[in-house]
Amino acid sequence: MTYSIPNLSGMNITFSDPWYLAGVGWIVNLTVPHETYDQGEPIYEYYDPWGWIRTIITFPIDGQGWLFLNATGDVDCYVSTNSTGVYWISPSPKAGEKASDPGEWPSPSADGVAGTADDSFGDGTPDPAGSSILYLCRTVDTMFWAVDHWEPFFTYNWTAIWTTGTAYDIVTQTGSSLNGYVATQVGEPWEFIAGEDHPEYDPVPWRHPYWNAYITYASSWSMFGISIPSGTLNLLVAETQKHVRENCLIMDINCDEKVDIFDIRMTAKAFGSEQGHPNYDPRRDVADPRGIIDIFDIRKIAKDYGKELTPNGIIQT
Repeated sequence: MTYSIPNLSGMNITFSDPWYLAGVGWIVNLTVPHETYDQGEPIYEYYDPWGWIRTIITFPIDGQGWLFLNATGDVDCYVSTNSTGVYWISPSPKAGEKASDPGEWPSPSADGVAGTADDSFGDGTPDPAGSSILYLCRTVDTMFWAVDHWEPFFTYNWTAIWTTGTAYDIVTQTGSSLNGYVATQVGEPWEFIAGEDHPEYDPVPWRHPYWNAYITYASSWSMFGISIPSGTLNLLVAETQKHVRENCLIMDINCDEKVDIFDIRMTAKAFGSEQGHPNYDPRRDVADPRGIIDIFDIRKIAKDYGKELTPNGIIQT
């Protein structure tokens, strides 16, 4: 399967004022207003045995989440899944218990915050300051290319957990071709409040101008019995998404917060490739939506050459 360039809209994450949770520390509530996607939904196109497929993602309800300002949250998510629901597994403190029914989110328990001692997230070791859990529900409309137009194929709701820690899911659906398959992804906490990516800088405090410059959320989640024209579809999806604040964006292809020769080399290696071909990589197709990696992409990266994202903003090195 080869992917084309995605047309991604921004994610508007809003932050509450910090509030203190006894025994835990300072918490910030997160909200992702669903209407922030009204002006351009994420679109993905790819080629598989059915031909060209397009998915358009919308958000029917607000997302919600939590951010730990102290190193007190335990945000890892270890689960197994089958058609009856999602179950916690070791090293979760409540391994063997049911986490949620199909299409539902695990309860954040009595304190209303996922990732604390009264729920089932975590591996027993607190995660760094800036760690976070985010609940998102997405509606996925899938279409296929029918000679000269896009034809509706199938639609489903995808309700999943995103974390800055480890996201692990193993399928335990007897009779499914996915049975026994494992997906693992790992995220990274909010920078630069975490101070993990670049030890040469000190962590910054809450409300510092660049405390929330970027974050990587990870998700490993399954869904069973999606109705499609040829029967039913079971999914095990592992994803990471790096979200960068709009005023912190630079042409950083390899995600080390600086634009250097490595970014240009990565793009040059894919020079001339087009969407639908095995060596096409949408991360390097940055100039325009034509679906080809060419001199325009290299020029756009070169214009940012020497720029670096730091706790003091974007600097020119």
